[in-house]
Amino acid sequence: PAFLPVKIYQSNPNLFAVVLKVFTISLTYFMQNLFSYFESGRTNFTKKQCKLYKPRRCRTKMTNLKRSVTSSKPLPFFYAILVSDTKSSWNTKKGGKNMLYVKDLYKSYEAGKNKYQVLSGVSFHVAQGEFTAVMGPSGSGKTTLLNCISCYIPFEKGSITIGGTKLAGEKEERLAQIRNTKLGFVFQDFMLLDGLTIRENILVPRMILGNVGQDAVQLAEKLAKMFGIGHILEKYPAEISGGEKQRAAVARSMMNHPMVILADEPTGNLDSKSSRAVIEAFLEAKEQMKATIFMVTHDSFAASFCDRVILLKDGRLYRQLEKKGSRKEMQEDLLGVIREMSE
Repeated sequence: PAFLPVKIYQSNPNLFAVVLKVFTISLTYFMQNLFSYFESGRTNFTKKQCKLYKPRRCRTKMTNLKRSVTSSKPLPFFYAILVSDTKSSWNTKKGGKNMLYVKDLYKSYEAGKNKYQVLSGVSFHVAQGEFTAVMGPSGSGKTTLLNCISCYIPFEKGSITIGGTKLAGEKEERLAQIRNTKLGFVFQDFMLLDGLTIRENILVPRMILGNVGQDAVQLAEKLAKMFGIGHILEKYPAEISGGEKQRAAVARSMMNHPMVILADEPTGNLDSKSSRAVIEAFLEAKEQMKATIFMVTHDSFAASFCDRVILLKDGRLYRQLEKKGSRKEMQEDLLGVIREMSE
């Protein structure tokens, strides 16, 4: 049987060409359905890094995630070879992926008989490895936007996609899984647990997964050293400064290799020196670990370090500024737009 294709080709090349074409089309159709099956969430598979030496129980890794996920269903060997990322529509002009994609987002609140529109048709994307800030006056919808992306509140219309996963229609259990594995969080008031050491606080995301092995401990120590807090790992939150607390929170947000880090006013409770140290921690995470960061802030100084700033006004996207020169030039541009918005 192994020589059958050769015999067909020798006897009738035209017939061989037809058979080969039919086989190719059939295989393409089959793989498209296979990809759709994986994307629908009906298995525990992710799209990348299948270990081919265990085909019957294929162990895969989430993109940028060290935690293994094992499927309960057998997987033929050649499936693992052919599975790849097919979402070409997610590619940016620079060739990278959009880790966060918000399209035509609407959100309103009702108070009695009154309805307040908070977000109206907001659309943007954040590319992999990009440091993006959102600014705007109070009431512009910044916090609501962040809460929608965080899966904490539902939205009425539009779509939010994180690393290829659309949030609309997902059950609460699945949203909780997305929050812990695909998102990292940095809060204004740190949200560290007082009864745990800094080392233990950094390890909390892995504790939730039940995956606190030696690799997790080593990663926590690596992050702490990267952010300049390696010497306080055995201390408790009450014994360290606000800047050190926030850098510990940044390290904690990186523990599951999230697709996007969401930061809510991370410098809001800090002095200028500590604020700069926290922003430098974000920049270090971006450079060393290709982190994608989405930060809500009122601080033009903090925003001036970002690659791009999205400005909201009255729930709508007012303007987007990309850094083209120095940090100081970016801050001057931001202040000019802010003055323009207030007129």
